[in-house]
Amino acid sequence: MVKKNEVLESKSKFLKKVYNIPMTDCIFFEGYHDQLGYGQFQFRYNGAKKNTAAHRASYIIATQEELTTEDVIMHSCDNPSCINPQHLSKGTHNDNVQDRVRKGRSAVGVKNGNHKLFGL
Repeated sequence: MVKKNEVLESKSKFLKKVYNIPMTDCIFFEGYHDQLGYGQFQFRYNGAKKNTAAHRASYIIATQEELTTEDVIMHSCDNPSCINPQHLSKGTHNDNVQDRVRKGRSAVGVKNGNHKLFGL
C-alpha cells in the first residue's frame, strides 16, 4: 500500500503528467494506463519503486488524507482516466457497487460475461 507521505513527496512529478481534457471538466493523467483505462503513477520513494492508481494519488494530493486498502476512490464522471479531485470521492466497495447500479452500468443480462445465449 502506498502511504500519503510517499505520494505527497512525489507531487511535483505527478503534476507534470496532468492536462485538461478539452470540452470537459475532466483532467487526464498523461502516462501509462491499464487495460481498463485507469492511469498508473509510478515514482520512487527512498530508492524503491512505488506504483499507485493516478486517481488515488490525485485524491491524496487534494485531500491530504491517508487511504487504506479498503478505501475505493469513485469517479462521479465515470471516466477512469480522469484525475480531477472534484470528480473523485472516497467510499467503500459497497458504495461503488451501489453507484454502478444506480447509474445503470452493472453487467446484467447480455452484458454479463456469464450470460448464455439461447437459440444459437
